[in-house]
Amino acid sequence: MSRTQIYRRAAQAGLFARAVVYTLLAALALDAVFGVGGSGNPDPTTAFRTLEKAPAGQMALAVLGAGLITYALWRLIQAFMDAEDEGRDAAGLISRLGMLTSGVSHFLLGVSAFAILATAGAGDSPGGGDTQAAARFLLQQPLGRFALALAGLALAGSGAAQIWRAWTLQYEEAMRAAPTVRRLRPVTRFGVGGRGLIFILIGGFIVLAALEADASEAKGLAGTLGWLRQQPYGEAFYILAGLALLGYAVYSVVEALYRRITPPDSVTKS
Repeated sequence: MSRTQIYRRAAQAGLFARAVVYTLLAALALDAVFGVGGSGNPDPTTAFRTLEKAPAGQMALAVLGAGLITYALWRLIQAFMDAEDEGRDAAGLISRLGMLTSGVSHFLLGVSAFAILATAGAGDSPGGGDTQAAARFLLQQPLGRFALALAGLALAGSGAAQIWRAWTLQYEEAMRAAPTVRRLRPVTRFGVGGRGLIFILIGGFIVLAALEADASEAKGLAGTLGWLRQQPYGEAFYILAGLALLGYAVYSVVEALYRRITPPDSVTKS
C-alpha cells in the first residue's frame, strides 16, 4: 500500500470515528426524551463512558480514541501543509484556522477517550464541566477575558460558516458526484446546518462568560441543549438538535465514503 493510500485510509478511519461520536451524542440526546431514565447529558464524556460500559466497550473505546486522534492528525496536516490548497489569503487562512481548531479539539477528544479507559471502574464523573473548567482557567490568566471572548467568537464564526456551507451546499464540493450523496442531501444538509447553529449557541455562551467574567455562564454541548430544552417549545427544539447531531453523523459517513481526500505533496513524493 502506497503512502497516498495509507493517508486516505487514515483520513477515512478518522471520519468514521467522528460519525460514531456524533451517533452516540445523538442517541444520548434522544434517549433523554424518548428513553427510560435518559441521562439528559449528551456530552462526549458521557458518550465515552456509555460506550465503555457496553459489551466489548473498552476495546471499542480504544479503537474510537485512536480514530479520533487519527482524524485530528489529518486535520492538522490539512492546516499546516495546506493539503486542500486553501492558500495564504484571508479566506484561505480562516479556512485553515478552522482545520487547526478541529484538529486540536478532536485530539483532545481522543485523549479523553483514553483517559476514560485508564480510569475504567473508578466510577462515573459528571460530564459537562469541561467547558466551564476551561473558561475558569482562562479567566484567571492575563488577558483571559479577551482570549475567552475570542474563543467564543471563533466557535460562533465556525458555526455560521457551517450554516453557510449547508445553505449553499458548499460541503458537497469536496465530494465525488454519486447518487448516494444526492439522495442523502436533506439529511446531511440538516446535520451540517444544525451543528452550525449549536456551535453558534455554545460560542454565544462562552462570549457571555467572558463579558460577565463568570465561568459559570459558559456552556458546552450538554449545557446548551439543556438550556434550549427549557425555552418555549424547548422539547421540540431539543429533539431537532438531537436529530441534527444524528444528521451530522450521517454526513460524516458520507464524507468518509465519497470525499476526495488530497494528500500534501510531501506524502505523495516517494
